[in-house]
Amino acid sequence: MLNSTRVFFRQLEALRGIAALIVVIYHVGWSNPLYNIGIIRNGALMVDVFFVLSGFVMMHCYGEYFVKKDSIIIFMKSRFWRLYPLHLLMLGVFLLIEIAKYVAEFKFGIQSGSPAFSKSNSESFFYQIFLLHSLFQDHGSFNSPSWSISTEFYTYIFFALLMTFIHKIKQRYIIFICISAISLFTILSLGHKSLTFDYQDSIFRCLYGFFIGAFTYEVYKLILKRVQELHYKKSKFIFLTITLISLAYILAIKHDNYLEFLVPPLIGLFILLIILSPNNIINKALCLPVFLWLGKISYSIYMIHLAFIWFFSALMQVLMKAPKIEVENGDFVISISQFQGGTMIIVLLSSILFVSHFTYKYIEVKFR
Repeated sequence: MLNSTRVFFRQLEALRGIAALIVVIYHVGWSNPLYNIGIIRNGALMVDVFFVLSGFVMMHCYGEYFVKKDSIIIFMKSRFWRLYPLHLLMLGVFLLIEIAKYVAEFKFGIQSGSPAFSKSNSESFFYQIFLLHSLFQDHGSFNSPSWSISTEFYTYIFFALLMTFIHKIKQRYIIFICISAISLFTILSLGHKSLTFDYQDSIFRCLYGFFIGAFTYEVYKLILKRVQELHYKKSKFIFLTITLISLAYILAIKHDNYLEFLVPPLIGLFILLIILSPNNIINKALCLPVFLWLGKISYSIYMIHLAFIWFFSALMQVLMKAPKIEVENGDFVISISQFQGGTMIIVLLSSILFVSHFTYKYIEVKFR
């Protein structure tokens, strides 16, 4: 299906792994030493990193593929078997969690954060089965991070249809930018003042980031076509530095405002700069074996982490009698010491990485 001679951007896969790890720590529900670090508090924006990376990689792998009538069907089969098996497995795991909550409530009088089957009910299960939950629900249910998988799946369908009928590169430039611009305008029109929203309307968040990534790839191809050897090391270094400083500013401070809308284009520019400068220190760091391994299992990390967080949180509340306290924005965290919180994060991450290695090997690879 794919051209095996295509360049494999290892650093981009590593970037996805780091983003997945940040999402895990962002979702941790207990007090810990990492709680107030800016990039952790802004961990929800890592999903937009996924969207931009996805648009870039889909264009790289499939941009010239849609030339036959059955291309869309084959492409969507590929995407389905890439995403769905692990989604279905985790849906089953969270169904068991709801059953366990029900037994704990009615047999032992143990109350959890939300009553069993209150959000994760039969209606939610139906939406989850067909990956429709991001389109028709306005609350988290079952494995809630899968909302982004739902939006990506239908974005893939739209992408495949678009690529089947649009083959001219100049037309793609215009269409990709227009889709991103229309998506951003729609987000603003719907009253969203920041990018960190999910479920209903989130398809526009995905389209915004995905087609910025797709546009970035077209720019990358244009640069390679026009310039055989890139000698502008000083210029690239300056642009890379400015991009990193801009990203660092947005990610280091909790804004919840319009600045977040700059993250996808900045991520696109960052991707462009690092792949055009393969010998810079950032590329060398991203290509370290540990980051490449994280990138390989990143989808598993993302999909299984909430179940582990739920289990560890329940364990602390039952065995350690740790209370929940309210923090800013109405969120709740389990109150334990910083030392205990840090220790539990190490154990949590170790557990997630260990299991992700095997879900990648026996679920992702097998069904792919």
